[in-house]
Amino acid sequence: MHGEVFTVLDVSASADDVWAVFRSPELPNILLQVLPMLFEKIIPVSGDGGAGTVVHIVLTPGMPEPRSWNEQFVTIDDKKKTKVIRMIEGGYLDLGFTKYEIIFNVIEKDANLCTIKATTAFEADEEKFTANATRVTPAATWAFSKGIATYVLQKKVDTDGC
Repeated sequence: MHGEVFTVLDVSASADDVWAVFRSPELPNILLQVLPMLFEKIIPVSGDGGAGTVVHIVLTPGMPEPRSWNEQFVTIDDKKKTKVIRMIEGGYLDLGFTKYEIIFNVIEKDANLCTIKATTAFEADEEKFTANATRVTPAATWAFSKGIATYVLQKKVDTDGC
């Protein structure tokens, strides 16, 4: 069985500015800075932050399970402003899911407005799907997108001197 949940967030910033953060090799450090209530650790395992990079994620105590896993940056497409992150070890895979991916798309609306669409796509056999599908919520991708938006907007304010 297959399922998807998604969030959409409009950001009063250029798509290029928002995409620059999503594709940055510094993204793990930025996430630790802007979402300390969500991420306890993001540890590089391999790679340079580009496609193929693997990171180990540990959520803060009190967050619902699963709280740790390894994920790989599968795609970083600058033309489409798309980043695909796939869970490759632990996490939802330990709960019987056969696929768990998050796809971020930064969509330009105009020069100073874009949309972050975050889609969580997952697969599991019917029994595991029924038992665990409700664990997959849009809350994490919403927080992730909101954190990036806040970071970009704060940097814009700092740069503009406002």
